[in-house]
Amino acid sequence: MAKQIVPQGWLQLPLRATSPYPAHMATGTPQTLLLRWAAGDRAASHDLYFGDNKDAVEGGIAPTARLGSGELTYNPGALEWGKTYYWRVDEVNAAVAESPWKGVTWSFTTADFLVVDDFEVYTDTVGERVFQTWLDSIGYTDPKVVPGNGSGSTVGNADEPFAELKTVHSGYQAMPMAYSNAESPYYSQADRTRTTPQNWATNGVNTLVLYVHGSPGNEASPLYVVLEDSVGNTDTVNHEDAAAVTSNTWLEWKILLSRFSKVSPAKIKRMSIGVGTPGSVTPGGSGTIFVDDIRVVKP
Repeated sequence: MAKQIVPQGWLQLPLRATSPYPAHMATGTPQTLLLRWAAGDRAASHDLYFGDNKDAVEGGIAPTARLGSGELTYNPGALEWGKTYYWRVDEVNAAVAESPWKGVTWSFTTADFLVVDDFEVYTDTVGERVFQTWLDSIGYTDPKVVPGNGSGSTVGNADEPFAELKTVHSGYQAMPMAYSNAESPYYSQADRTRTTPQNWATNGVNTLVLYVHGSPGNEASPLYVVLEDSVGNTDTVNHEDAAAVTSNTWLEWKILLSRFSKVSPAKIKRMSIGVGTPGSVTPGGSGTIFVDDIRVVKP
């Protein structure tokens, strides 16, 4: 076999920061987030510049933050709604003459609605997997043991990548959830519980919106959402179409928060998305749905 020559450039790893989150020019990003990036190959530290003035970020003299080699996230604090921000990361290594390696100026625009979950932050790293935020019937064991929720759901793909990368409403990822209601308790749901309750009664928003994609191969079962507030009040709303989970396109489901009349929208502690009928004694169907872009919007 002839000897293969690998071009030298193929062996070079990037020296500048790459893979930003939010993605460059992303729109509709959460107003509260962690900036994240992949480090350059020779970086010993990172100088991060951040602000709402592009020229200031590009020509900045003093960085907003100086971070150690393993610090690859930055919390910019609560951001304004519907505003564009700019940031860059310079990779620094005082022992290398070429340092610093000035980064590209990235930008993103925050949403003019409340982002509940856009599913973009999940990775395959332990602690960052989608089923570690949206609890299913299985639960997880690493980095700690968390039992499942007792329903018939399975959140995430069976193998990496755990988030859905193909059937996506916007951005790069969505949440897959398999449901299996043939055995008790005859319903399947995914639960997201907040450490700090969310205020869904801010900035004039009043309508919960989520996007759901099913499949004609799914067995029809009711689709529903449950909200719970910080004092334990719960309320459920069912989708008006009993066959919604069989749709082969993205359905935009809008629900006025007033329909969750038993719950305080200013103190949302838990949200559950389910398929089936909790409390039923009758076996139901099975299938898989995808969920994306959960938000609370203005009228």
